[in-house]
Amino acid sequence: MQNDSSTVREIRVFLSSTFKDMQAERHYLLTRVFPEVREACESRGVGFTEIDLRWGITEQEAEKGTTVAVCLKEIDRCREFPPFFIGFLGERYGWVPDQAMLNDYLQGKELSEYVGKIQTALDKNISVTELEFDYALEGHQQGRAEALFYLRSKALTSELYSQSGGAQSTDFYDPGHGKLEVLKHKLRASGVIEIDNYASVEVFGESVKAQLLQELERRYPEQQGALALLRLPHENFASTRLKFYVPPAGSCEAVLGYCHSRLSGKEKRPALIIGEPGAGKSALMAYLARNLPRQSVLAGARVLDFHIGADGKRGIDQWLDDIQVLLEGRVTPEQALTQVPSGNEKWQALVQLLSRSVATAQGKPLILLLDGVERFDNPSQALRQFQKLSLPGQVIVILSATPSLDAGEEAVWRYGLERADAALLRTMIDTYTLNYRKRLPDALVNQLIQAPAMTLPVYMRVVLEQMRIRSAHETLEKDIQGLLSHADVGSLFRSMLTAWDLDLSTANHPQIVTQAAQYLCASRAGLSERQLALLLASDNDEPEGDSGQKRAPQLLMSRVLSVLRPYLVRYEGREQLMHSSLQSAVMQGADEILIRQEIIHIVGWASNGQHPSLSNALGSFTPLVIAERIFQACELLALDSEDAVALDTLRWDLQKPLCVVACYQSAPATLMQAFATLGAQQPGPAQAIANITAAWKASSPLWFPLAVEDLAVCNQITHQFIDLSYNALCEAWCAFVAELIAGRFNNNLTLQARNNANLAAMYIASRRPQKAERLERQVLAQFEAAFGKDHPEVGKVLAVIALARYQQGDLAEAASLGSKAYKIQLAAYPHGNRDLVQILSNLGLTYRDLGKLDAAEAMLLDGFKMAAKVFDAFDIDFITLTVVLADTYCDKQDYIRARAFAAKALEAAGNSLPSWHPTRIHALVTHGNVCAGLDKVKDAIEAYQTAYAIFLDTAPDDHQQLYTLECNLGQLLLKQGMLVEAQEVLGNAVERSRHFPSATGDASSAQEMFNQCLTFRLDQQHLKAELAHRRLMARDSATRCGLVMYLNNLAVEYKNCGQFLMAEQCFLEALDIAKDLSEIDTADRAIVFNGLAALREEQNRLEEAEQLFVQVLYLRESAFASNDQRIAHSCYLLGSVYFKQERYEEAETYLARGVATFRSVRKADIRAFADCLSVYGMVLKRVARLENARAQMKEAIALYKKCGRAAASIITGLSHEIHEINMQLGETGAVPGGGATPNWWKPWTW
Repeated sequence: MQNDSSTVREIRVFLSSTFKDMQAERHYLLTRVFPEVREACESRGVGFTEIDLRWGITEQEAEKGTTVAVCLKEIDRCREFPPFFIGFLGERYGWVPDQAMLNDYLQGKELSEYVGKIQTALDKNISVTELEFDYALEGHQQGRAEALFYLRSKALTSELYSQSGGAQSTDFYDPGHGKLEVLKHKLRASGVIEIDNYASVEVFGESVKAQLLQELERRYPEQQGALALLRLPHENFASTRLKFYVPPAGSCEAVLGYCHSRLSGKEKRPALIIGEPGAGKSALMAYLARNLPRQSVLAGARVLDFHIGADGKRGIDQWLDDIQVLLEGRVTPEQALTQVPSGNEKWQALVQLLSRSVATAQGKPLILLLDGVERFDNPSQALRQFQKLSLPGQVIVILSATPSLDAGEEAVWRYGLERADAALLRTMIDTYTLNYRKRLPDALVNQLIQAPAMTLPVYMRVVLEQMRIRSAHETLEKDIQGLLSHADVGSLFRSMLTAWDLDLSTANHPQIVTQAAQYLCASRAGLSERQLALLLASDNDEPEGDSGQKRAPQLLMSRVLSVLRPYLVRYEGREQLMHSSLQSAVMQGADEILIRQEIIHIVGWASNGQHPSLSNALGSFTPLVIAERIFQACELLALDSEDAVALDTLRWDLQKPLCVVACYQSAPATLMQAFATLGAQQPGPAQAIANITAAWKASSPLWFPLAVEDLAVCNQITHQFIDLSYNALCEAWCAFVAELIAGRFNNNLTLQARNNANLAAMYIASRRPQKAERLERQVLAQFEAAFGKDHPEVGKVLAVIALARYQQGDLAEAASLGSKAYKIQLAAYPHGNRDLVQILSNLGLTYRDLGKLDAAEAMLLDGFKMAAKVFDAFDIDFITLTVVLADTYCDKQDYIRARAFAAKALEAAGNSLPSWHPTRIHALVTHGNVCAGLDKVKDAIEAYQTAYAIFLDTAPDDHQQLYTLECNLGQLLLKQGMLVEAQEVLGNAVERSRHFPSATGDASSAQEMFNQCLTFRLDQQHLKAELAHRRLMARDSATRCGLVMYLNNLAVEYKNCGQFLMAEQCFLEALDIAKDLSEIDTADRAIVFNGLAALREEQNRLEEAEQLFVQVLYLRESAFASNDQRIAHSCYLLGSVYFKQERYEEAETYLARGVATFRSVRKADIRAFADCLSVYGMVLKRVARLENARAQMKEAIALYKKCGRAAASIITGLSHEIHEINMQLGETGAVPGGGATPNWWKPWTW
């Protein structure tokens, strides 16, 4: 069986001594020695367990035959993990049982294999302690530390007795009628004593520690090699979760069933185990890693289990790099530096590598387990990539995550990890207590099980751990009540911190344990013990060496870490708090700003014992150190955007290219966040960014080590800058890389060309096409000479030049160059790749601007299909392509399909791109365009305003797209009558247009709308005055009735010319006059209500429109006969509003009534009847009554044909709807008379 997870590696120690007199030694071992030994073991992936029978058993309970047998059984369990026994004696011989005391055991069946040993001891009349010592010595090999024995000095016993207070002398002195001296003599004669007459508890404890560490080194020497180092943090993390773990009933069987389905080909999806924090996901994943290969169906399987974040890495690209090393079995060779593999290319390479690995293993399964997917920097993107992977049949992928990561119901095989039930809780408690040879009465176990919070494994683990370490048998019930009084694990852990603070704090170190936990929680990847000691130091502590840096005493640190260590995970000498549910509790009430400021200082200069100068090399500023400082600075600025410590840290660290590379290697997302915090996305770089770019350009390449992999990282950073539109940074970084290549890589022409190509791509992204084209033509000449004219690298360069020509308005040349690039790339990559998708996207954009909308659509759809295979949905190039496709459908006025693509793009951009990213802004604007095209004016304005607010902060003053957005937004605001807002936006557009070249043809549109806005506002003032005058002059009822209808007609005129605000003003004024006017005709009152309702509908204020149309229908029903077509028209209007609100049942009711009423009218309004039929058919289609829907649409088309050319577009749309119905009904042929249009109309094409 192959398994990269560690097999059983453990040191297990049994403690044997008399009870009452050796408590000091036991306490020292438990609180001082064993935590350090456990730390050393865990650093090598070795488990450590001590068996101490003090907890949970009184001395009286120990004086039973079964208990004695349990001791012998436990000694046997420990023999496999030497040194397995530590025996220590003072001046007390211990309990000597007689036959009667053990009679129940001797006559019973439990642990009967030890009856002979115990009977022999009874015959010899020796103590249980001597029996344990003798049993441990059986088979003892000289020269090996299998059992350790210690004898305490009489002086130390006397000292401890005098310090004990109320202890009886028999608690410390019992010679056993001379048998104690006989036992000591026997031990001395056998030569197994480590220390005879140790004079202090500390001497005893340190000797035990030294022996255990020595044996650890002998049995488990420190691992070496790249592969072992990659696996070690995950093995360490898993071992912390596996201890005493009991899997939930049915969980392993369910996952095994999934594996069987996966191997048989029935299941294609990855598995996802879902559970809330603290529910035991990580433990289950660690358990599966060790136990799945033991199942027959998976015999011989290789397992690679990863616990995300355990090694300090949270980037999916970093994981891809690591697994490549593990699967290849060696460190990845140097890559060709002319290319930087994209994330998607790495996924494709992973699939190929997995196929090779399975083939090499002769078809034996390969199981990948990834625990805590939500801890990736971009978890949704990572999950979607796993869902898309086309894996070999013998590869099984099992993921785990919290419920916050939504994978969709069908995208994964899902297993929900529920809270533990009573049976599982009992088993888990028994497993824990029996492992330490503790026993709890059933009443106390039942008390634990009944506590609601105990169903969460992390809560249960904390409770049991506290009981083991802090509780005595006599206080168990009271202690359990106190622990269970806390409703959740956070409250429980905070109470523990408070208790530990009371135990360990001093005047110089108040709240010492809480502070230590807070520092550990705030850290990005944990802190070393030394760093923590520096952070916890007080002014009165001794300085460390010559540095003058204060450091907390080591004794205090050992005590603090000893109580925290059961809840910590350690890797590479750094401690982290283990559970996220504990982390949030610890940070409640913390001075987070001060904590993070101090961490910046300590992990930087003070921690490394050097002055903040990196004149020659990075020194001890490792990637982890740099990443920690930059991470803390970003967190500080999120709390206080003006924090001086954070700003100084970023300015200092980020000015050094070597620090930039170091941070990117450890935490790429943190690095990019830092640049964003300083304003890298702004069009005019902030001063901090300007200082950074100046420092990069002035940097000497001699500061950089001669490492090929570092140059590869430099290129990766360049690509990140381009993708995130950090244009100023990208330009300066390319300048530094050019110097680096010249100074350290002999000015390699291919490397320089690649760097220039990157720079040209940035010029394109920042709309500087002349610079981009000039640079790319130089690259083209170099690449053609180096690779040949048909090489894919040449195709990529041609594509960039094509885009430069497009930006300069030379669309024909752009299309020609783009087509040439496409042919070259397609020949090299017939199944598609990133470059091909980008070329198709740009070609589609070019054809669209050439007016070749059908060709653009076809090109973009081809690109979309390819992108769906090549990219993740959150990839920036995929999002860009989707937006361009939506724009193309907007140009074709096909807003239904445009809406689908715009929604996809907006969702993906919102999930993966920062708010200021140009592509996200583009997606927002496109969404606004679609909403405007669908008459969803309110949604369109909201999208435009969101984009506009972001665009104002990120675009230069002469940005053409910002001007276009202002015109579109201003036009909609005008339509809604929001004149004040429209005037501001359009005024900005007019001012912006002054920056445009005179050749720009559309600069006048903003001025025209701005003038119209001013006119509207002036007209509004005049209207207000006129209305007041007319109302004043209308003194009698007849005049007021006439004024009502005058205002209604005026409102209709305003509405028809787009002056909605004034139309609204007139309608409202008319209704205000009419409300107290009983003489006005009901039909006229309905007309006014109907006009205002129609205005509200056009403004997309549908709820208000609905209420008004209901009022209109009520008035008309009271005024006209039931078959009056005005009632039919009201039913149609009300049904249309319900249709827009997607209230189909109500819409169907009113539209059916409208259709029936129109049919009953002798000379119905043809257009109104056709409109009612059309909408009625659409409603029926939505509720899947397809044949009836088709019939209504066909009748509507027949009526529309009588309306002439004005109805041509409606007929085309209905023909499309009928075609879709035919397809759904399986009738692909033409339907006679349905959807046919005269040849003088634009034919329907789809």
